[in-house]
Amino acid sequence: MRTRSTGARSPRGPTPHGDNHALWIHPEHSDWMINGNDGGANVSFNGGHTWSTQANQPTAQFYRVITDAGFPYRVYGGQQDNSTVSIASATSGGGIQRQDWHPIGGGESAFVAFDPDDPARVYAGVYQGILTEWDRATGDQRNVMAVPYLGLGSNPVDLPYRFNWNAPVVASPQDPSVLYHAANQVLRSTDRGRSWTPISPDLTRDEPERQAEGGGPITNEAAGAETYNTISYLECSPHDAGTLWVGTDDGLVHVTTDGGAAWVDVTPPDVGEALVNAIDVSPHDPRTAWVAITRYKFADRTPHVFVTTDLGATWERRVGGLPDEAYVRVVREDPERAGLLYAGTEAGAFVSFDAGARWQPLRQNMPPVAITDLDVREGDLIAATQGRGFWILDDLSVLRQLAPLHLEAELVLFAPTDLRTLHGGAWQGFGAGRGTNPPPGALVHYWIGESFDPATTPLRLELRDATGAVLRSFASDAEGPDALDTSSGLHRLHWDLRLAPIEGVPGQFTFGSTAGPRVAPGRYVAFLSAGAGAAQAAFDYLPDPRVTHDAAAWSEQQALAREAHAAAGDLHASIVRMRATRDQLAALAGREEFPLAEDARALVESLTAWEGRVIQVKQETFQDVINFPNRLNAELLDLVSKLDGNGPALTAGLRSQ
Repeated sequence: MRTRSTGARSPRGPTPHGDNHALWIHPEHSDWMINGNDGGANVSFNGGHTWSTQANQPTAQFYRVITDAGFPYRVYGGQQDNSTVSIASATSGGGIQRQDWHPIGGGESAFVAFDPDDPARVYAGVYQGILTEWDRATGDQRNVMAVPYLGLGSNPVDLPYRFNWNAPVVASPQDPSVLYHAANQVLRSTDRGRSWTPISPDLTRDEPERQAEGGGPITNEAAGAETYNTISYLECSPHDAGTLWVGTDDGLVHVTTDGGAAWVDVTPPDVGEALVNAIDVSPHDPRTAWVAITRYKFADRTPHVFVTTDLGATWERRVGGLPDEAYVRVVREDPERAGLLYAGTEAGAFVSFDAGARWQPLRQNMPPVAITDLDVREGDLIAATQGRGFWILDDLSVLRQLAPLHLEAELVLFAPTDLRTLHGGAWQGFGAGRGTNPPPGALVHYWIGESFDPATTPLRLELRDATGAVLRSFASDAEGPDALDTSSGLHRLHWDLRLAPIEGVPGQFTFGSTAGPRVAPGRYVAFLSAGAGAAQAAFDYLPDPRVTHDAAAWSEQQALAREAHAAAGDLHASIVRMRATRDQLAALAGREEFPLAEDARALVESLTAWEGRVIQVKQETFQDVINFPNRLNAELLDLVSKLDGNGPALTAGLRSQ
């Protein structure tokens, strides 16, 4: 008897990621499947023999977010079933790409801590109390666990400390060399994790009967996710080094005002068992703190936000306007405007202008996704999401200024925030797997009421320098990119910090950009006018702090760039006028009865020759620039581009042009 292969595939096949949780099989085509796992989703059309990639999916799930004070600031966090991440918030290229992020030790469920002014060493945790110190200079990491042990498979009751899956690690705001790591007790280190000292008793309910195996009867889940009676959040007061707040996964809140010598139970009343997910001490009042508490693990999705103004002696619940099932994971108070709050919920971001009395959605273009943590840095709101990575809301200036009277006004100009831009500029690129850069320039916001009529009252917005000279203008009756939107509501105008572009030559391809040169760092004014009414607001454009150039260097660069740009504009305008004259002469030259027809033909030929010397009339596409030599206008535009990209101080070669 002969045997033969049937071509059948093995029933087993690897998926692109581990921790597979869901599998959908097409009811009519069993080889068509969708697999869901901790890294995203994969599609197979051949019964799981091969799967589609996950590299095209923005599905990172972050537990926490923290930022440093660098420029541009970086964003840090641990991502589920993957590495920790330190990623740039902006780049000088066309977007934020793979080369702009790297791991920083720890693991998937990490809290991250460092000196925000100099994150040379980064401390990142993971389950089971694992904690590492990552060295930026070398890329090396070392284990700084309080008690090194292999806790996998062990019952929590038998461990020296009980650490939450997402165990807090925090650097003191007053002295970042002081580290806190929270288990069921608070641990402190002053020697980079070489030693740890408990500074609290057990601050949990400490229920031994709930510290046994995490699963059963089939299998025991003892990786750390099921460990109970743990500290889930630790907050150091930005006002006082001795004040620390602690929340637990079993519903308790404690505070110390003497560095841990004495702790007070200040749990909000009637909370019961719950997860204290985040605590935020008000940046404006050392006695005020906000606590976000969840009970979804008890099948209760109700939002819970509590505030105290007396160090926890009394509490008030503030959830007005939040959807019934939008349980809250984090609340942050704005560092500039007291009472302006941001909440991360299961139903996205929310904002409150009145200290939590009423909440409103703050979703904008963000997908409807759970938000696990929030941070505020450089006037931006940074969010960690559960399944859609990091998101940044650029420029909180409007939220910081907004008042009820603005919404009733006919016209409002909001003061632009001061800004810095990267040396060389940033721009919006395209492509899969690429994060978006912030708008490279100034953002000017204005409000238009429903009663405003642009037909009878034209609207004009000018950007001026400190002397009052108009650099760029936009108007309601303009066309194209200079047109102002006059529909009712809030509007954002992006000024790219450039002078107005010059006109090109109609129908003529020219190598180089006609955009105006960028202005130098300095003070600028947004001037909004409508009829006889006007409002203005000044803002500063600050230089990249990593680059040093004096005022004289900037002045020289600006003078040459503006001169070259203006010369190119004059040249293009001259060509347009010349062409109109040449067309008239050509018409006369075609009339044999015209006594000067021969002279007209000669002039036409002369003007055509001159045009060919100042612009390349043979260029029709970008590829033609290597076929036909560029002329004067292209050289001028290229000089502007090099001056823009080079910045001060100028090279001898640029001066020679």
